[in-house]
Amino acid sequence: MAISISQSLDKSNIAFEDSAIFEITVSWQGAQRDYIFNKALVPYIDRLKVRGFSSSISSTNVTGLLEKEGELTTKKFRYVLIPTSSGEGIIDAVEIEYLKMPDSVSNVLITEPMTIMIAEKIPEIIEETNSRTKYLIIIGLILTASLAALYIRKKIAREKPVKQSPKDSFLKSLMELKNLSGSDMKKFQSGLYELFCSFIKASFQLDLREISESEIETKIRETRLNSEEQYKISNWIIMAQKDKFRPVDSSPGDVIRLESEVRIIFEKMKN
Repeated sequence: MAISISQSLDKSNIAFEDSAIFEITVSWQGAQRDYIFNKALVPYIDRLKVRGFSSSISSTNVTGLLEKEGELTTKKFRYVLIPTSSGEGIIDAVEIEYLKMPDSVSNVLITEPMTIMIAEKIPEIIEETNSRTKYLIIIGLILTASLAALYIRKKIAREKPVKQSPKDSFLKSLMELKNLSGSDMKKFQSGLYELFCSFIKASFQLDLREISESEIETKIRETRLNSEEQYKISNWIIMAQKDKFRPVDSSPGDVIRLESEVRIIFEKMKN
């Protein structure tokens, strides 16, 4: 009763005004009840956003498939994607958690990253009916641009630059760390330890560097984080602190899985 995964894009290049279909297919020899998928898929997609999502499951009776007979079940996850900017769009590897029944054994499937090229946006063309209309449009655009520039200069002079919150800074650095570390878990854990310490220092003025595990847990409890955030962040800091100074054995996908767990907690966190 083996289970397999595949993914596809219906296009490798799209116009900025077009859309693409990203589909993940999970198949297994057996009934629909043999596997349970009870967690939402949260793909990270660069330069595109999800306009629509649907999932379906179906089973068919097969004869002589790889010298086996029985029921073949297919579950599909379908995303309609639209561009948000031009360039190379990236769909990160997607983790799909599932339970194998009847023993409720949990496991995970991981797709391969995919890319799609997005063309430049086509500029809108203004229809001119006569030279008078063209002249008025040009004058209007010049006046509008001048007023807009004047307003922007005054606004910049009045306002100070918006400082990035510790949470937003953490999430940005987390993505950069994941891309820099690749599949090297020790490198990722070393960087993650520094990110956690910087976040706690910036948010709560607490220094967690080079202290014991019990002191870390005590200081985390002093923060305004909720109980789930305190529990998970203290455990992640302790584990990262240990992995900095010991050999780390990891499997493919471990860095992606840990980064995803941390990112989900921080995205739900209040500023």
